Amino acid sequence: MEQEKVPVQGQVAERTISLTASWAYFALSIVINSMGNVLTLVTSSHVHPQFLGSAYWTAAENNLGIAVLGNNSMTLFWAFMVLGMLTSVLNAILMLV
Repeated sequence: MEQEKVPVQGQVAERTISLTASWAYFALSIVINSMGNVLTLVTSSHVHPQFLGSAYWTAAENNLGIAVLGNNSMTLFWAFMVLGMLTSVLNAILMLV
């Protein structure tokens, strides 16, 4: 039986999936995430919005932060801060129009 090597901290494991397959899984995850967001929005019409808050955006922001910045301790902070700032700026622009 061949023993698998486990990477130690600071080392990167050998890639076990092809780039094409990872892009296909990424596309599939976008579709599944979109369906989940739609399902949450549809069901939120039957529940008072204050119970949901921003629950359906937090997972998307977290996943986007990990995809762009990697999985480190500051990813969640930067993803929420940058996307929050962009949302605020877009809201301000839309209020002017």
